[in-house]
Amino acid sequence: MTTAQRATALPDVPAIQEAGVPGYEVAGWYGIIGPAAMPQPLVARINREINAILAVPEMRQQLSMRGADTRTGTPEEFGAAMAKDMKKWQKVVAAAGIQPQ
Repeated sequence: MTTAQRATALPDVPAIQEAGVPGYEVAGWYGIIGPAAMPQPLVARINREINAILAVPEMRQQLSMRGADTRTGTPEEFGAAMAKDMKKWQKVVAAAGIQPQ
């Protein structure tokens, strides 16, 4: 498990940090992204509705059975998480000398 915490679907599988690899984390994620000029009230409503859907126990269970642990939050938190991931992968790409083709 390469995530920072154990997955709900695999509670007996230790997270990579528990297995002795501190500071390592690779996690996939899905999110909703709209155009840069979306009106803030629309962004807030979409975020509120998605968070409400993800709070439904049956939805959480269905996603968990498919290996997805749900996380809710604000658009700002999601933007910060994307920026953090971008910085991490930029370092990996640079260190590996990967060039676009």
